Amino acid sequence: MLESKERTVKFNYLMVILFLALSLVAVGIFGSQGRFYSANDLKFHLARIAELVHDLRFHDSFLSPLSFTFFKGTGTAVQIFYPNLTLLPFAFLQLLIKQPIVALYMMLALYSWVGCCLSYFLMLRFTKQNQLQSGLFAVIYNFSLYHTTDLFIRFDLGEWLAMIFLPLVFYGGYQVLAGKWNEWKFGAIGLALVGYSHVLTFALSIGIIMVGWLIGWLLRRPTDLHNRLIAAIEMLGSTFLLTFFEFYPLVRLSLLNNIHFPTRYNLLVSPNGKLPDLNSFLATALSNQLTKNLGIILLLILIGELIMWRMVPQLYRWSWILLVLLVICTTTFFPWQYFQRTPLAVIQFPWRLLTIASFFLALSGSWLFATLFGLITQRWRIKGEKWWGLILMLVVMLPTLSAELLTLNQDKKTDQLVNFNRKSVGTHYWITDQEYQRFVKVSSNTDYYPIKAYSARNSILKRKVLTTKGKLRMSVTKFEHNQMTIELISKSAQTANLPWIKYQGINYQLSVNGRHQQLKTSKRGTFLVKLKRGKNKVSLKVNAFTGQFLAEIITVAASACLLL
Repeated sequence: MLESKERTVKFNYLMVILFLALSLVAVGIFGSQGRFYSANDLKFHLARIAELVHDLRFHDSFLSPLSFTFFKGTGTAVQIFYPNLTLLPFAFLQLLIKQPIVALYMMLALYSWVGCCLSYFLMLRFTKQNQLQSGLFAVIYNFSLYHTTDLFIRFDLGEWLAMIFLPLVFYGGYQVLAGKWNEWKFGAIGLALVGYSHVLTFALSIGIIMVGWLIGWLLRRPTDLHNRLIAAIEMLGSTFLLTFFEFYPLVRLSLLNNIHFPTRYNLLVSPNGKLPDLNSFLATALSNQLTKNLGIILLLILIGELIMWRMVPQLYRWSWILLVLLVICTTTFFPWQYFQRTPLAVIQFPWRLLTIASFFLALSGSWLFATLFGLITQRWRIKGEKWWGLILMLVVMLPTLSAELLTLNQDKKTDQLVNFNRKSVGTHYWITDQEYQRFVKVSSNTDYYPIKAYSARNSILKRKVLTTKGKLRMSVTKFEHNQMTIELISKSAQTANLPWIKYQGINYQLSVNGRHQQLKTSKRGTFLVKLKRGKNKVSLKVNAFTGQFLAEIITVAASACLLL
């Protein structure tokens, strides 16, 4: 008994090492080039990390609410509307390592390893120590084609990070559904971590969990429904408290300002092309390339489990059915045209559902491959099952690795060193450590501007200081200790229209030459300031939100209670 337990522990250690090796290989395929290739949201998310690095170096808090260093230095609240707590490790590592591209790849590999370990040990708990199935689940999920596409094609870093914590969400949610209500804390922690990473995935996860509870309880008609409802309320209530400090400023600014939110796209057309029909989706899966798909492993799992349907346990049948439904919903087979003006449109792109589909792909696939492996080893009396199991884990990862290599070869042919002399950096480029600092200043994101400021975004992005007598030139720009400082030289006493966005609900303090001025808003939604003739030192101090400290206390208290 002791020897068996010792072997189990040793194998778990081996799995942790294997996950680290696989993470290094998966990230290293691109990382070994010493450059980062173009991706859809690369400028945006790298600018967010760069802003955090600046916060850590020069401010009085970890998370300065406004961006005056990057995003053209306009004071946009993008860091409030886009959660960034899980981005802090990227910023900390960039402080330690002066090569930002190297630091970026290192943290991606580390997060990938954490995701594998988290998935593995949760599945061990769920399957009562089935190490092979748990290992397969961790590999299939964390190295799924869509998860990898999220990183190297889209660079939707928030969604990629949120996916790492989804197994916690679904583990806790399922246990509440199944009647093991004491496990609800896993779901609350998972939802909080998803909320710290990506708002849409957070909302999507809560929606799916609640629908799952409703349908599951209607079908099962449990006698202890009261206890399960209490566990569900505890899970969602704790999530609310754990994320209160994150969402309080977001909700406050949304209510007090007429915000320009990201564009609601036609659900049948995304910026990268039309939503595929079902045949095109399946054909793309066969081609097995990094794209908004699940690859050839999807077809193998769907066909394999269908053939073995009589052997499939009820849980994995439901997993297979949900996988099929989610895949269908990412194609034109689902009538998205009737949902254009419904709350569902907030999803922007139906293929976001592949984040959830990837989970059920791994759940179904891990059972299928582990079961087939057991039947084969038993039929042929194969020895050394654990070692062969490790090889099987490597095999199921091959489709993703081959897709990465194919994409890398294509990037080498089409991409070139970023050219800052062009009006736009384009879509086919790569950057190294030398171009990084200049590249992160390129992002000119205007989402989450107040509508007034969004209408005048061109002049704001060009940082134009407007007066009735012309324009003034800004000099000596400094943003430290949550205070923006500039110098303006005026030929006469006049009122200047600064290119800094003014949000209602944020506590600002404006001063000129050390004297406070009353806050006034210009027609373009920015600050008005009175200047004297000659040199003017203009300072804008950004203070904490009203109620922000209380929100943080609530979250800290909730975290302490949850851990006790």
